[in-house]
Amino acid sequence: MDFKFDQKEHRYYLGKRELPSVTRVLAECGLIHHAGREALERGQIVHRCCELLNQGKLDWSTVDERIIGHVYSYQAAIEHMGWIAGAVEVSAYDGQYLYGGTYDVCFKFVHDKPDFLIDIKSGARSPWHRAQLGAYWGLNGRLGRVGNLYTHEDGAMATLVEHDKYEAWNEFITCINFYRLKERYGKSNNLNPGL
Repeated sequence: MDFKFDQKEHRYYLGKRELPSVTRVLAECGLIHHAGREALERGQIVHRCCELLNQGKLDWSTVDERIIGHVYSYQAAIEHMGWIAGAVEVSAYDGQYLYGGTYDVCFKFVHDKPDFLIDIKSGARSPWHRAQLGAYWGLNGRLGRVGNLYTHEDGAMATLVEHDKYEAWNEFITCINFYRLKERYGKSNNLNPGL
């Protein structure tokens, strides 16, 4: 079957079947609470700039002054760590659990170091970030390490928070199973047996 990501609508398809996104699964479980439209837009612009930076295509003269500190923050971290992007903005699906998502960047290493799957965040830390990374780890073939890079508005080096990949994966599996349970019993039905 053909896998397709409709970027405009942010929807994932396997053949004609729509797959839930990582974000939708976590939101349906009540874990995601966005800070608002402005924060969401800022995050999208920061992500796009970091994507271009990872690809060596960023034109610094076009970076919005309101977010340039976040991009400098990201750049400082990857230069400090000596990281080189392997895969950037990869859309994929998990054939067993039937969900789709797009992860930010997977840094490839040589020698004995495993790959490092990174999700870039331009806002505050939140507990659901770990489950999100667990989902992306699943999309990446369950390989390597996982972590968040939290960028800073003032341009200070981004903060790396590494997560236990197995714990992150188990949290997401709990969420996708709950999502499927809600799907099976109907979103309008109350799962409380009326005690």
